[in-house]
Amino acid sequence: MTAAIATPLRRLGRATRDAALDARRNWSLAASLAVAAFAVAVAAPLVVTDVVRRSDMAAALYVVLAAVGLNFAVGMAGMPSLGQGAFVAIGGFGAALLEAKVGWDPTAAIIVATAAAVAAGIVVGAVAIRAETVFVAVGTWVVAWLVAFALAAFPALTGFPFARRSWVFRRSR
Repeated sequence: MTAAIATPLRRLGRATRDAALDARRNWSLAASLAVAAFAVAVAAPLVVTDVVRRSDMAAALYVVLAAVGLNFAVGMAGMPSLGQGAFVAIGGFGAALLEAKVGWDPTAAIIVATAAAVAAGIVVGAVAIRAETVFVAVGTWVVAWLVAFALAAFPALTGFPFARRSWVFRRSR
């Protein structure tokens, strides 16, 4: 393993061990209750049978997960991420496309799409972790734009009915 890869992996290992020690040291009953409430909220859309209510609950959970992820990146790590929506879009569109176009089971589509969003996050994070704060903001912003352009560029695949008339393909006169 080269030094360019080994050194960051050692730092990541040390930081992960330190974070685990901090978590064990600061864990409380309130933290346990928060984790339990979060687990119930995540499982609720799976047991609710009303389609509209389930859709509303899932949409609320997506927003909560994006906000928690943004809190981790900006609030705790101090890295201003402007690309949260890109990863939500990768997961959401990935699951929808696998289910609608390929005919996959929704659960399998969600698992694979989540893995794709995580992989994209790891790739962007591996690059962003080496950059200065301002470049993290700009880089993640560019990633968000690239995902938006990619989704709009393939309307037959993504189902964007407005893509040809949208801001993405508007010609200047």
